[in-house]
Amino acid sequence: MRAIFKESVGFVIGYLILMAPTYFLPYLGSNSAIVGAVGVAVGRGFTPQFWLHLWCLIMLVLVTSIRAKNVGKGWITIFPGLAVFFDLVPVLNLIPLVPTVLHLFALVLGAKGGVPSAAIVATDDANAKDSKAFRWEPWAAGLMTLSAISGSFMFMSGMKSSGKQTQSMTATAPAAPKPGSVNATGYGATTAPARPAASQTTAHGQDGQPGKSAGVETQTSMHSSDVAKAKNNPGPAQLSRAQSPKKVEGKGSVRYIDINN
Repeated sequence: MRAIFKESVGFVIGYLILMAPTYFLPYLGSNSAIVGAVGVAVGRGFTPQFWLHLWCLIMLVLVTSIRAKNVGKGWITIFPGLAVFFDLVPVLNLIPLVPTVLHLFALVLGAKGGVPSAAIVATDDANAKDSKAFRWEPWAAGLMTLSAISGSFMFMSGMKSSGKQTQSMTATAPAAPKPGSVNATGYGATTAPARPAASQTTAHGQDGQPGKSAGVETQTSMHSSDVAKAKNNPGPAQLSRAQSPKKVEGKGSVRYIDINN
């Protein structure tokens, strides 16, 4: 792997492949300060988009470091290192085109190449002869990969647990009472309003012809009973026509009362 990135073509292709995701991941909220703060506040950590974005940037630093040692320009590594901060740090990621300019510097200077110093050549030769020599780039790459996988797993597991809690709360929530039913506490019973009964029902006689309505018959019967009571029990102020005083024409006026009636 180190031999691939030591060459100009391998370095440029590898750099472009790792750089491409850093341009579309921000549209998914990878460098959003709000999304990251909310994830940390609720205990889920950073999003998988953030971890992938960070992994790509760290890999760019490692690839550039391998190429910089081969061309004798160790200071080139500073450009992808600064791109990490201008891509992910809040406020700094609002400055446009800065990461792009830094990546271009790293690509051009790394692809141009150079003559490595005698010390670098001697170190590489010693490392090549000694297979047990420590190389920090593979270890850093493995550690970053492990961190990205574990961080993404923690976020996804938190999402699943939250979804299960939401489903359990929805399942245990009391259902809305139906019209005419009483809830568990006995309160809040709702009854559907009954429609008013028809005020009149048509009655049919034996001959099948429609007769008077029930309401009219009821009113007629009540009126007849009231009239009968009034006839049978006349009030003290009521007098029959026969008992009322009569005026007789003639000389003078004579009043009489018929006691036979």
